[in-house]
Amino acid sequence: MKALTYDQFGSVDVLRLNEIPDPSPEAGQILVSVRAASINVIDFRVRSGKMGPLVDKKFPKITGADFAGDVIAVGLDVNGLKVGDRVFGASNAFKGGAMAEKVVVDATMATQIPSDIDYQIAAAVPVTGLAALYALRELGRVKSGADVLVHGSSGGAGLIAVQLAKLFGARVTGVCGTSGVTATKTAGADAVIDYKKDTMKFNRP
Repeated sequence: MKALTYDQFGSVDVLRLNEIPDPSPEAGQILVSVRAASINVIDFRVRSGKMGPLVDKKFPKITGADFAGDVIAVGLDVNGLKVGDRVFGASNAFKGGAMAEKVVVDATMATQIPSDIDYQIAAAVPVTGLAALYALRELGRVKSGADVLVHGSSGGAGLIAVQLAKLFGARVTGVCGTSGVTATKTAGADAVIDYKKDTMKFNRP
């Protein structure tokens, strides 16, 4: 299969499109024919070598974590997913693997794509979407009627956080630069602070 690989840490210049052996799923894993993959900041940090001991030094590596595609094989003990399912998910972000024609992941790291969502949109969700969901639901414990301030509201996780917070029934204020104001409003924020123009004042106790 074709895959976007690199043999050393560095800039985008280290990336090469190479032909490598097809992977095979082990127990608890699925093999996915990738239809779309997305890039986020952790991919850059891993490839550039900025993640330290979290990333092993074994090469070559396949870049990318987020993907969407079709299940083409399943390992033993996989429940809930079958060959032919449209799925999206993420490989281990510190190991990569998504930017290839095929990717093997633990079945628990993928789920079915809703019928009204295409592959490209689905591939943009996993890592940033989980980050936003975890921050709001697990860390912030956001409930209906809460006030939520989203810094970086026009970034990947920020835009998803704005939408999730509104879904939870919160009143949302987004903080972003001038170029992100329209996107933040479109995502549903009740108010937007443009940090390049607006002066923020806080009442201290």
